[in-house]
Amino acid sequence: MIRNILSYFTKENTNSSKYKPPAFRGVHVMHSHFNTIEVEHIYENNIIVNRCISLIAQNIANIPILIFENDVLQNSHSVAKLLECPNKRNTIQDLMTSITTYLMLYGVAYIHVLCDLTGKPSEIYALHPAKLKAVTYKNDEAVEYDYYINNTVQRIKVQSDNFIITISTFSLENHYLSPTKSVLHAANLYNSITEHNQAVLFHGCRLSGALVVNQNLTEEQRQMLKESLSSDYSGSKRAGKVAVFEGDMEWKNFHISTKDIDFSEGKIMAAREISAMYGVPLSLIGMIDSSYSQVKHDRLHFWEDTLLPIANQILKHLQLSLVNPFWNCKLKFDLQSISVFAKGDENHYLSNFRDCFTINEIRAALGYKELSNDELNLLHKSSKNINDKKTQSQKGST
Repeated sequence: MIRNILSYFTKENTNSSKYKPPAFRGVHVMHSHFNTIEVEHIYENNIIVNRCISLIAQNIANIPILIFENDVLQNSHSVAKLLECPNKRNTIQDLMTSITTYLMLYGVAYIHVLCDLTGKPSEIYALHPAKLKAVTYKNDEAVEYDYYINNTVQRIKVQSDNFIITISTFSLENHYLSPTKSVLHAANLYNSITEHNQAVLFHGCRLSGALVVNQNLTEEQRQMLKESLSSDYSGSKRAGKVAVFEGDMEWKNFHISTKDIDFSEGKIMAAREISAMYGVPLSLIGMIDSSYSQVKHDRLHFWEDTLLPIANQILKHLQLSLVNPFWNCKLKFDLQSISVFAKGDENHYLSNFRDCFTINEIRAALGYKELSNDELNLLHKSSKNINDKKTQSQKGST
């Protein structure tokens, strides 16, 4: 029997013309690599996983995309109109949020592009990876997909005016690697601790114990005793209620303190592992208390180490597969509209290094015109007089 089961998984597929695994992508049959239901359950029920993915997706979705043609910014370009309204139901923020969320959940994202009668893209959709399956391959490339939606199957044939862009994470096994799959153990631990603490709270933070009966009970008596304890003395509303026993019975508490059964530190450790996997600082999730300067420092690293690499990966795929075959323009992110990379924020850091820059260098960074030599001399004299007055006042106070 075991030999038959093994032969079932090791035998070659006779219908190889219809299904041939891709040589290097391998991102088309979701259920063959991991349980997508478990990943979706973790995303919906674990607050840390949900928050990390939401932070990444929402921040990337709100980066403005600029279109340049011959190094000239184009606001009325057809690509700008397409990105402003990718389809009838979604905005570009909705589209980018879906793409990033799918990439974080499943390790792969699919973008369905439809062209108009002129042969240029007119609609863009983000397809659910768990509902998409490649059914036909040609030269190691998928040419037909089945998309399962609303209890129906939609066949998508890849053509020049109807194609799918695939964005996937790197994996050593020539398959996508789901970041959420990597945090399943930590996420399950976090949920288990939460359920445990909730159960303790539900019982009024009173510890469990044992009812010792110094006599033999029949099965009926034992069942009646269990039902009586469950109905009269369990639950948070009955916590602390005095129990009345008849006969030779004694209640013994388990010798464990409430501090020993509180796993709050375990929750923080699990949250730390989850946030480390996604590259989201704990201070941005709200799990730890941090100062303003620490949060600001963490936001900068969050953008540089996590958001920008993912955003650039998505943008490069859009540039390569969506823009280059049809238009002669370039897509760029408007990073100056983000507070972390804005000039004002950079100037705040420059102001902390006055000894390293001249006054005119600092003024140029702030956008002001340079001062003449006479103005610089006057400025030095006035600052020197102010410092002398401060020194005299300090000596007088002492």
